[in-house]
Order: sequence, then structure tokens, then C-alpha cells
Amino acid sequence: LTPRPSTIAMYSTVDGEPHDTAYDTTTMTADYWYRNIRNTVRFHDTVAALLGAGEQVFLELSPHPVLTQAITDTVEQAGGGGAAVP
Repeated sequence: LTPRPSTIAMYSTVDGEPHDTAYDTTTMTADYWYRNIRNTVRFHDTVAALLGAGEQVFLELSPHPVLTQAITDTVEQAGGGGAAVP
């Protein structure tokens, strides 16, 4: 597989930092995916950053939604203004 550049803004739970421009997904090398599997995922930081950027709706597309409650908790900690949809 050869990664291609993204055409939309992306936030990464690997580093937890916002990428408010099109993320250079060509940098998502084997090392990136290794860190994604082996290191702590910064899910809370990423959801908080998305809330700070004005995002309000979070969809969890999964046969077994396990992140909806974590999203709801983060939204509540940030003072509301968002919703998680399983």
C-alpha cells in the first residue's frame, strides 16, 4: 500500500495534536502505525481539540460502540455543546 495525501483536515489520536490543514498522510509510515498500536492513544486530547475547533457531532461507526461514552464524558467536561451518536 502506498499512502496518498489527504484532501481533508485530520486529527490524529497517535499524537493528540490538531492538524488544521490537510494532513500529510504520506507520513503515516509503519512507525506511525506501530505507535498507534503500541502507545497510549490520546483519544480524550483529540476529542477535546476537535471540540475546541468547533466540531459538535461525533459519530461512532462500529458494530460495538465502545467510544461513545468517552466522547460524551469529554463533551461534558468541556461544558457541553456536542453530542456523541453511536
